[in-house]
Amino acid sequence: MRVDHINKNPNIIKGLAEVGMEWIAIGIESPNQERLKRLKKGITTAGVEKAIKILKENDIKIVGYLMIGDPDETLEQTKEYPVYATKMGIEKIMLAIQTPHPGTQFFNELEQKGEITSYDWEKYDIGHSVAKLKHMTNHECELLMDWCWGKFYNPEWAFSQKKSLKEALYLIISFVWIGYPSFFIHGRPKESVEENLKAYISGMQGYYDLSKYEYIDDYNLKILKNCDFQLTFQFSDGDNISFVASIDNNKKLIFDIFEGKRRNMLLDFTLKATDYIKIIKALPNQITSLVHWAGFNFDNFKANIQTFKTFSKMFVKAIRIDTIMYRKVLKYLVIAAKFLPQKTYELIREELQIFKNNIKSNIFQGNMSKNYKNLVKNIIYKFSMLPFTAVVPVG
Repeated sequence: MRVDHINKNPNIIKGLAEVGMEWIAIGIESPNQERLKRLKKGITTAGVEKAIKILKENDIKIVGYLMIGDPDETLEQTKEYPVYATKMGIEKIMLAIQTPHPGTQFFNELEQKGEITSYDWEKYDIGHSVAKLKHMTNHECELLMDWCWGKFYNPEWAFSQKKSLKEALYLIISFVWIGYPSFFIHGRPKESVEENLKAYISGMQGYYDLSKYEYIDDYNLKILKNCDFQLTFQFSDGDNISFVASIDNNKKLIFDIFEGKRRNMLLDFTLKATDYIKIIKALPNQITSLVHWAGFNFDNFKANIQTFKTFSKMFVKAIRIDTIMYRKVLKYLVIAAKFLPQKTYELIREELQIFKNNIKSNIFQGNMSKNYKNLVKNIIYKFSMLPFTAVVPVG
């Protein structure tokens, strides 16, 4: 929806919220006012901020469309795009590279100036840079796009979107580690895809205190004090970027993403970037072009459960274990063992109550023997997940 339409019709937005509208996509384009003037769309940064305020007041979540690749913008200006979106409280962004489509005035003007750099029409997909830029090359612009995705869709974004740790972790893996990488690993040139991956991960670098989210269970944080886990991506040029998840002495759940590698971790793993790329390439091709999902079905950007399972199996085979501090691991297994009897009792009691309620509500029909078998299956499945919930604070 256009920003100016929202600002002129706040009552319509209120009405949409009242009938159940949950999401609205808006064209933010750029946080740079000079860039907005060049686009000639009648948009201002003040207008964008006003529209966001109206949507927030009506509890409507926002997908913000941002377009990098302006010939006059610098690398530093472009890096402000995801920072601006986060600052404005936008839930999701869709990034695209400005593309001069054949037949448009924009394309004709650039062609007359000799500033079209590629006539490979497959690259005209808003995910590739195909025109001359003053402050960077086309390749640098594409790397910058990947960096911007990583900067916005970092671990804290996933935690802010969900109401349980299990959901947040699933979102990180299925969306952040399968979804977008599927696009650039399949879509970028073979010789540069590791560089694109490095740019993407580099954008995520930072220190994230996640203990502020209320669904993080304080009891589990207490028993996991001083627990730490490290996964290091190793690149062919010798560089390392590490992800450390830890719970410090103050029971804070921390994600720290940085260049290099730490020592003395409870669990310490290394994954070669080339192996990770092979894993993604072996998965079903979820996304071949931004055009396939931009503005239509955002969930296409997230891997489905079957792809998630395949990814997990291949990931485990490819990963290298550097360190396991067995004494600490044993400690947490003991905690899990103490945790199981009470939780097993609570699990069975809850499942029986659900089963009883369903019978009263006549939800079950047909063969009762089959329904009892399903009850037992549910209990067994949930019981098998209990050790995980003992060691990880799952909501």
